[in-house]
Amino acid sequence: MSIVARPEFDTVYKLIISDPEISRYSSQLIAPMVRNQSVGLYCHLVSGLSVSTQMIGTAILRKILEKMDLEFRNAPERTSRWYVKNTRERTIITLFGEVTYQRTEYVDRTTGVPFVYVDEEIGLFRRQRYDSTIAALAYDYYSHQSSMIEVGKMIGERIAGFRLDPARGGYTISRQQIFNMINRFQNIKTKPVKAEETPETLYIMADEKYIHLQQEAAAWRNEMLDKGHTIKEINELEKKMRFNEMVKLAVVFTGREKLTKKDGGSLKWPRWQLTDTRYLAFPHDTKNFWPRVMDELSAIYDMEKVKRIYILGDGAEWIKAGAAELSSQYCSAKFALDRYHMSKQINAIVKDKAYRRLLTDYVIHGDKESFTQTVDSLYADTPMPKKAADALTYLLNNMGFAVVMQNEVKIGCAMEQAISHVLASPFTCIPKAYVSVHLHTYVQARMFYKNHLDSLKIYIAACDQTKAKQRMNDFSREADLSKEHLDFSMFDTKASMPYYHLNLDTVMKKQA
Repeated sequence: MSIVARPEFDTVYKLIISDPEISRYSSQLIAPMVRNQSVGLYCHLVSGLSVSTQMIGTAILRKILEKMDLEFRNAPERTSRWYVKNTRERTIITLFGEVTYQRTEYVDRTTGVPFVYVDEEIGLFRRQRYDSTIAALAYDYYSHQSSMIEVGKMIGERIAGFRLDPARGGYTISRQQIFNMINRFQNIKTKPVKAEETPETLYIMADEKYIHLQQEAAAWRNEMLDKGHTIKEINELEKKMRFNEMVKLAVVFTGREKLTKKDGGSLKWPRWQLTDTRYLAFPHDTKNFWPRVMDELSAIYDMEKVKRIYILGDGAEWIKAGAAELSSQYCSAKFALDRYHMSKQINAIVKDKAYRRLLTDYVIHGDKESFTQTVDSLYADTPMPKKAADALTYLLNNMGFAVVMQNEVKIGCAMEQAISHVLASPFTCIPKAYVSVHLHTYVQARMFYKNHLDSLKIYIAACDQTKAKQRMNDFSREADLSKEHLDFSMFDTKASMPYYHLNLDTVMKKQA
């Protein structure tokens, strides 16, 4: 149904168009033969409409919240449990701007605990200025942004709308406020999205990223100060110290497909894309990484149908251990060496391109004898550098895994790119430091984003679950959504959904 056909539209249109400023700009724009300043007139008109629609939004929201409060206050069931303490105003900031509404404060007759029905129902805490929609946006934006300051600016611009007056910059949210919103939940568990089909072969790329920790560095500095070291000495020593947390990442995929042009034609240079990718990281439980991966795979796929699992990586012991952890009576798991790290080690032994090609051929075919003889001949007259000796040991120990990559996997490993885009880009590309528990929250939000989950709706569902379980003064930072069927249909826009009708003339008169 077109909005123009609704009687409410005429009311709103007459109300907004009666504003002197909007009326002036619209009249000038409508006038024929407007040539010189039509763009400026149009932008001023849109600016005025943006402000007016925000006023309508705040008025409607205030009306609904006060009606909520009145309905609960007059409910017969309310008087038996809560008595009225007083009625006070509260001002919150919404996506329409500031909303000030009257609500009733109650006291529990049995426990004496204070209770505010409207605030609790819409997910507001004490001294919280921003509503749940803005908090959910902060969580959603930060999952793909690297700066809380920038997130605060982005949401502030969205609250302000399109304005040409200087007030548009007054809605920027501080970094501390964004931090509080994001860390409202330290852990949100969700149910993995079930795959439509289960392949016979799964590929898992794995690697780790070390992210600097703030809390440990601060504790170490205090300890060094207590021992009598000077600030200059501590700064020099800190350069040699590492206060990092290892975050393990696995990328699960089912294969790869060749990219084509929009018209179906071939690209000049062949490009490939991994299919059905899933990003897994468990910062809250790093020690049990592979068992957690197996749990996720079992929830996504029918593991009785999976016959082979290939784990691709750089040869770290914890990555190799995944092959034993994921093997079962139905499925065999093998480790395969990343070609990038194989080539890197060969380059450490010799720089000559011809010898590098020769050594590569020996490695991928598992010819240890020829490989060793060739390397020995290269250093027959000179001592082998430690870097080259370490590379030789590495390649001899992992040659069998390079053969698996060459003969069975064949498609290569893009884990270095995955680590760069998924973890390095938001967390380490700019020098930063994190508190461990907060880092876990940020990594989890990042996984939601990379797995194409709607973190906005997940955050809202977590607020609802927590609200249903506990009072505001005993808020839980854990939300387990994995065992629930989450119905997000209330957030969908449908033409058949009922509208909440208000007399807008009356609302706007009261607002004035």
